[in-house]
Amino acid sequence: MIRTLFFYVVLLASTMVHGIAAILAGIFRVKSRRVYDWGTQDWARWNLWAAGTPLDVQGMERVPRGTPVVYASNHSSMFDIWALSLVLPGSTRFVAKHELTRVPVMGPAMLRAGHVTIDRFNRKRAFEAYERAAATIKSGISTIVFPEGTRSRTGELRPVRAGDRRAGADRACVRAQHVPDHAQGGVAPAPAPHPHPHRRSDSHGRDDARRPRSPARQGARGHRGAARAR
Repeated sequence: MIRTLFFYVVLLASTMVHGIAAILAGIFRVKSRRVYDWGTQDWARWNLWAAGTPLDVQGMERVPRGTPVVYASNHSSMFDIWALSLVLPGSTRFVAKHELTRVPVMGPAMLRAGHVTIDRFNRKRAFEAYERAAATIKSGISTIVFPEGTRSRTGELRPVRAGDRRAGADRACVRAQHVPDHAQGGVAPAPAPHPHPHRRSDSHGRDDARRPRSPARQGARGHRGAARAR
């Protein structure tokens, strides 16, 4: 209970600190990618630390270097986002559902940092989002997309949306890199209002945990990632 409370306190604090920093950087038109990269990566680092979630990364030698890439991963939990943000090399931005922009602090911070949002219920706006993703890639920033469209409720792979699979890769003429998430149960699965870690392995070397316990207590025993880029 105490560790769970600790996790949520850190989650709130890290979101406020890094979110406000990204928003201010955007307001003052800071152009350095490093500021926004730090906002996302350090936010992820805080949250994984608070949850006691070590990462076991495998397959990084298969990741292209020196060129932007579209990373396609299946999606089991919020931990996927934090682990991908922290592990993947270079500057990365997510292609995320538009509903997240309504989340206080985090939503505006996402937009200021250059993450691409997609309206899943408006075809025209969805294609406009792909164009923005292509522009992001052409600027030298890799993008991360979840082709399933949302988190899996069971940990099983959901149907993959053909358009989301490449998310601007064709328009930007870059490689789409598949980073499978081998999850068993998932951490903080879709219907759960708070993290419920089970054993999992995430996209490109992310986390997993063994049994449903508080996100902070799982650290010593849980979250072992098996990242395999194909």
